Amino acid sequence: MKKIPLLLLAILISLNVFGESFHLVCDGKEEVVSQGKNYSFPKVTQTIKVDDKSLFYDGWEIKNYKDNNNNFVYEKTKNDIYFLYNRFYDKGREMKITGTIDRISGVISVKEVNNFTEYVDVIIFEGKCKKSNTPLF
Repeated sequence: MKKIPLLLLAILISLNVFGESFHLVCDGKEEVVSQGKNYSFPKVTQTIKVDDKSLFYDGWEIKNYKDNNNNFVYEKTKNDIYFLYNRFYDKGREMKITGTIDRISGVISVKEVNNFTEYVDVIIFEGKCKKSNTPLF
């Protein structure tokens, strides 16, 4: 008889993790290296929308699917959210965003690398996220 309540609990937990949509407000700092110069922005806010199909970060939609190497480009688990976004442009430009959000502590870490023919820009955002009670976009 104890197996049925445990199974029901497991189903409810999985529905809560995988059947949700929410917005995050993330406050933190941003470090930028652009054309050999360093810039520091101590107070930066990022808003993120998370649902089962995609994650929206900094104006980019990162969809939930596996890439050619069978790696998830966006994955939401009970404890973490991982995302990876690659965009290739013509003439040798590439943009890559990688990030993690700890769902327990709210800690976020995101690295954006823009490879241009002449130089590379790197943006690192680190901070803490809180769930928003109202949709942000």
